[in-house]
Amino acid sequence: MKNPLHFPFPNQLTRTALLQPLCITLLSSSIATATTLSSAAQQYLERPITLQAQDETMHTVLTKIENQTNIRFQYSRQMIGAGRRVSIQADGQPLGKVLHTLFDPLNIAYEPLPNGIVLKPATSSTADITVSGRVVDEKGNALPGVNVVVKGTTTGTQTGADGRYSLTAPEGATLVFSFVGYTAQEVPIGGRTTVDVSFAANESQLNEVVVVGYGTQRKADVTGAIGSVKAEEIANRPVANAEQALQGKVAGVTITSNSGSPGAPPSIRIRGVTSVRSSGDDNEAANQPLFVVDGMFTNNIQYLSPYDIASIEVLKDASSLAIYGVRGANGVIIVTTKKGKSGKARISLNAYAGYQEIAKQVKMANAAEYQTLLNEAILNTTPNSTARFRDPGYDFGSGVNWFDEILQKGFIQDYQLSATGGSDRSSYSISGGYNKQEGIVKGQDFERINFRINNEYRLTDRVRVGANLAVSRIKENITPGSVFGNAYNADPAQLVTNPNTGIFSYSNNQSVANPVAQLAYNNERNKGGRLVGNIYGEADLLKNLTFRSSFGTDLGYTENRVYVPVYFVSQNQRNDRSRLSRQTATNSTWLWENTMTYNTQFGEDHRLTLLGGYTAQRDQVESLFGQRSDVPGYDENLWYLNVGNAQGNVANNTASEYAFQSVLARANYALKDRYLVTATFRADGSSRFSEGDRWGYFPALGLGWRLSEEDFIKNLGLFDNLKLRASYGVVGNVNVPSYQYYARISNNLGAIFGPGETLNIGKTETNPTVSQIRWEKINQLDVGFEVGVLDNRLTFEVDYFDRRTNDLVTQVPVAVGSLFRNIGTVDNKGFEFTLGWQGGNKDGFTYGINGNLSTLKNNIVSLGNGGQPIVGGSLNNGNVVTRSGVGTSIGEFYGYDVAGIFQTADEVAAAPNQPGGKALGDLRFRDVNNDGVIDQQDRVSLGSPIPNLTYGLNTSAAYKGFDVAVDVQGVSGNKIYNGKKAVRFTNENFEASRLDRWTPSNPSSTEPRVSNNIPQVSSYFIESGAFVRFRTIQLGYTIPRGITESFGVGGVRFYVNAFNPFTFTKYTGFSPEVGGNDASRGIELNVVPVTRSYNAGINITL
Repeated sequence: MKNPLHFPFPNQLTRTALLQPLCITLLSSSIATATTLSSAAQQYLERPITLQAQDETMHTVLTKIENQTNIRFQYSRQMIGAGRRVSIQADGQPLGKVLHTLFDPLNIAYEPLPNGIVLKPATSSTADITVSGRVVDEKGNALPGVNVVVKGTTTGTQTGADGRYSLTAPEGATLVFSFVGYTAQEVPIGGRTTVDVSFAANESQLNEVVVVGYGTQRKADVTGAIGSVKAEEIANRPVANAEQALQGKVAGVTITSNSGSPGAPPSIRIRGVTSVRSSGDDNEAANQPLFVVDGMFTNNIQYLSPYDIASIEVLKDASSLAIYGVRGANGVIIVTTKKGKSGKARISLNAYAGYQEIAKQVKMANAAEYQTLLNEAILNTTPNSTARFRDPGYDFGSGVNWFDEILQKGFIQDYQLSATGGSDRSSYSISGGYNKQEGIVKGQDFERINFRINNEYRLTDRVRVGANLAVSRIKENITPGSVFGNAYNADPAQLVTNPNTGIFSYSNNQSVANPVAQLAYNNERNKGGRLVGNIYGEADLLKNLTFRSSFGTDLGYTENRVYVPVYFVSQNQRNDRSRLSRQTATNSTWLWENTMTYNTQFGEDHRLTLLGGYTAQRDQVESLFGQRSDVPGYDENLWYLNVGNAQGNVANNTASEYAFQSVLARANYALKDRYLVTATFRADGSSRFSEGDRWGYFPALGLGWRLSEEDFIKNLGLFDNLKLRASYGVVGNVNVPSYQYYARISNNLGAIFGPGETLNIGKTETNPTVSQIRWEKINQLDVGFEVGVLDNRLTFEVDYFDRRTNDLVTQVPVAVGSLFRNIGTVDNKGFEFTLGWQGGNKDGFTYGINGNLSTLKNNIVSLGNGGQPIVGGSLNNGNVVTRSGVGTSIGEFYGYDVAGIFQTADEVAAAPNQPGGKALGDLRFRDVNNDGVIDQQDRVSLGSPIPNLTYGLNTSAAYKGFDVAVDVQGVSGNKIYNGKKAVRFTNENFEASRLDRWTPSNPSSTEPRVSNNIPQVSSYFIESGAFVRFRTIQLGYTIPRGITESFGVGGVRFYVNAFNPFTFTKYTGFSPEVGGNDASRGIELNVVPVTRSYNAGINITL
């Protein structure tokens, strides 16, 4: 190995880097013997030089000096920290003065020689002392999270919640204080033990940096609509899925919990619903946004712990989305995970534990009430029948509350450990965690282990490489989907078990399964794993030109096992042969992206950033299913398919894949920091379309005008920020079913023929006509206005958006089966408002209030299939409740409008016949077209499940170590179809509210008589879905840093938290937060409702 020592030779001094400290010591000793400088050395120290360097490495700055002076430096890269970054400006100053300015703060000494300068660490006789203090902003408010570093070293710390810090440093050292949004300060210690700092606002930095597609931008330069959420806003929320922590945080983003089961993902809609499909899975994919995690595309972030997230940006308009082309149709959520920083290792432990429970339980009829109501229902349904119970409730009293039998308080716990740090050449962030939740239904649980590592290495001053990797493993026990509905419908006069035999009992009055027995005989388990990450390299090819290449992957697998033993509860609840089914599914995605970015500034008025790139992606999915009977149940280790009976086995294997190629470009131009232009273009090719329709082209243009930079606004002295912006562009939706351009073949079709009349299994082509579908294209207009006053403590932002989906893809019937076609147009229009205030006083009290509100109008403009509406929302009893037609919203409820309840025989006689019949106490439907007949033509729109108003209010405050946060979220204008009340087959239980039903002695005008007839779809089952929900109430306390540091701990915070503790709503069901796919959203049927939880936790930083 070459010794990189710099040695002076005659007529020249060759630069090298010393690796052995002994050599530098010997060289320094020999130089120290000289008592005076040679005249030559003195002469070049007085030579004037001009130098400008901003955040450049020490090595680069020394090279610039060498090029100007022809003087060579001798130094060890390691000992002087040649890779650290410095800034310096000199205009005709003597070299000696420049060297003092450059080296003194870094504790570097220099010795001039006739032909060069030797650099070495400065010797110091000063002692280390403990320095503490408090950092405040320009208003005197405490600033938590300020980086405090001893200049020229990796020694540092951060301020706590009260703005205080403490560290050990040489008494003659300099402290560097830095914080986003403020000018960094360098303060000499000068032997002091207390150093307080007050930050002054830096207007150029108060415009925070936000992450955009394939890069970052100052928020002041953004011409699109982007919502930002920082780490502290989602941490400490007791949710396994970080998506749920976003509820109510960003205007225009609606997040609905589809189920209260642990680990269940929510539904996310950004600025409305753009597409509609007839099947749930296709519909969910058609409207779900794209997630981009550290540059890798993925469809969710369930594998991430909320503690691993540094920031989330939500891209909402064409200017910000067009760079993602077909992937940006439904919005993009960019997730940036935490990265390492230069300095000593920072270790954090975050843990909480608590419990969750059902937020609201619908009161059901007890045994006596049920038998009373059932007697009436039987007589009302069959007038000449005999009452079933002569003395309702005599033998059973109140009976069984089935919800009490199947529900529990589920224990939840979460532990996350992380370490971050680095040097001037590398950085790292490592974390691992464990999360477990027991569900509110007995037997439900969800468990996740997660690990993440982010590394970056600076190979040279121009080349950087890095990797982001996240691995997770989940395991969950799943309860039957129908158990909650069975507990709702079950006979309360039925015992759980027979007291004499101990076996599960059944009802003689109905066919509803015993829900406790259902749980006892259930054994379904899911487990899976996921690896998401990428590796990347960046190279600064020229001064302002950077090339980046990254290769990412998303690999996942799931295993599902269901075992059903032999059991008998009743003739309707039995299984005569044990059954085992196993299913495995794998998915793999790789993404290769290459971009070139050019940044330049010419003159004082012009800034230009150019981006160009090429990307390729391939997705593959495969599923394998097998089932056999007669598998022994006494030992779980025998639950494998080959143990079962091969006769009658079932096997299925499916797979699919698709690929993308894309070319992208973007230009950002700013003139005088006032006039902003963003032009974007992306071309996408997808194998999901036929060869003639595979490529789509998606341009966008964004314009901005920063009025606050105009003199006529500046002179007002009022606005810190005032900006108008507008954008228009086109994005495409690629979330359509694959292989639609091929004819379809149906398998396992049996036919009996031949001499022996045997069963022959065959296949047939079900749609000889193929689908020639094109891209759905979404044209988007956005106009926005931003205001910041009072040193940007008060901010306001408003947007108007208009999103029109053209060439809507959905299924239409054909001669044989159905096909996907481009047949319609859908509009989503609305306003978004965001208001924020940050306040406090000099006594350390700080607080913040941020609110957002959004309006939305969803409307189907046209359906090319002859205007034929799309129906959905099946109740599985022959009724469907939604209809998506021209002039309505997607998934709008559709049925009969209730005009009242028949109160007299004359009313019954005068009314036209109606579906379901008519009698005293029945609902009376309105004859909409006045033709004297109540039929299908009298059905009308009954309201939309899509809220026309969503809002959130997020508040926080801190004082002397105490902190509190309260998050509120709500929706309005939407309707819910109370489907669980609308589904009756025979003798199911009733809600207690039905005790106020119509009877001759109680002629109710709101509750019809009870009956076992299948109810018609009507406005009787429509209720308001509006609600206001306290999402989070959290109280914390941070122990003073002076106390914790005496125990060797950097910071300790305790907190208690309530999640979903209060909900205010008029909805009578379990929860007004009802999801579902967009063709049948807002129908409460058989789902575990949203839960509330309480927990306590601790954050420890070392």
